Amino acid sequence: MDGKMTSRPTIAVVIPTLGASATKLLRLLTSIQKQSFPPHEVVVVSQGPVLLPDSLLTAYGFENARVIRSETGLSRARNRGLEALQCDWDIVALPDDDVWYSDNAFEKAWGLLERTGAEALSGSLYLPGRIPSRHQFPNQTIDLDASNVWSGSIEAAYFFRRRFIHGVGGYDESLGLGSRTPWQSGEGTDLLLRGIKKGYRVLGAPDIEVWEDPQPVSGGLIGFERHRKYGRGTGRVYRLRYSVPARILFTLRSIGAVVTARSRPRLLAKSAALLGRIEGMMGICLKR
Repeated sequence: MDGKMTSRPTIAVVIPTLGASATKLLRLLTSIQKQSFPPHEVVVVSQGPVLLPDSLLTAYGFENARVIRSETGLSRARNRGLEALQCDWDIVALPDDDVWYSDNAFEKAWGLLERTGAEALSGSLYLPGRIPSRHQFPNQTIDLDASNVWSGSIEAAYFFRRRFIHGVGGYDESLGLGSRTPWQSGEGTDLLLRGIKKGYRVLGAPDIEVWEDPQPVSGGLIGFERHRKYGRGTGRVYRLRYSVPARILFTLRSIGAVVTARSRPRLLAKSAALLGRIEGMMGICLKR
């Protein structure tokens, strides 16, 4: 097994933040503090104005948390946070700044990693009422591979052992929201795919629960460009990590989703995603 053989692991948390409200960040930090297996260290990586300086974190009772600064870019911020960790951690969690955890999420994550010998896992993301958020997650723990990693994982619910992060090398900073490229998504799935290719066991675990508020729905041109933007990142990851036959099959399935769309909003969303995915796989951004 990786690291120290203890029943109570050393847990670290890295939280990249940009534009989240102090209320949401405090909600996340409170859910971390309430864990049955609380973390030893929390690093908040601010890419903008520091909403909660160290002094305020201490005043709220988060004595094991501190703030560092990073240039804009979600992947860059996560990497800077991982590099800044000072404890001898066994596992690390990397939540988004607007989610929160069930009280026993860390204990469940560690127990599953220990029982299975896996090096990484993704919990599941839910809306209040335990409604799956963003996509339907598996109904039981599964091994993730290149065929199911997109539907079986969500980045806000990742947990990693130290050897996974050290072996894979962290996030690709050319991918993800705020990167200096057009590829504004896919960085988390890319990280899992690189680990899977190296032979690390990665799990999708629906019983490890992370929560978020309902996301606003964007329509019209704004919604079209949003789906296109995230499609580019997905297409880029397919270009980097999948074979030519797999990319062709993925494109055909995306075309099928457009053809079978039953409503105008769904047609626009699927068309935008298809265009973005083609751009990502071609490595270019087409003019509108």
